[in-house]
Amino acid sequence: MSGVVLGFLIVLILWMLICAACGYAGQLKLFALIAAIGIVGNAVWMRLALGFSPISGNALMAHVSAMLFALSSCGFGWILGRFIRQWHESRVEE
Repeated sequence: MSGVVLGFLIVLILWMLICAACGYAGQLKLFALIAAIGIVGNAVWMRLALGFSPISGNALMAHVSAMLFALSSCGFGWILGRFIRQWHESRVEE
């Protein structure tokens, strides 16, 4: 695996963790901002480094998959946050 690919995998994982943290905290406006930054970063990378048009079929597929990554990680964080809050609220005190 090349260094560039490894770097982009690390950036993707960090971006997904930030999206999950936004979902966990219920910060949907912040999530929208982080998701937009990720999509713009994806478009810039495709245009400058790969030479794709932003509306080509390959680029659109990459944008859709990036949005699905963001939405699924935010949804996972939101569900995890709800689960943990309900767990704490259901604690029996003596």
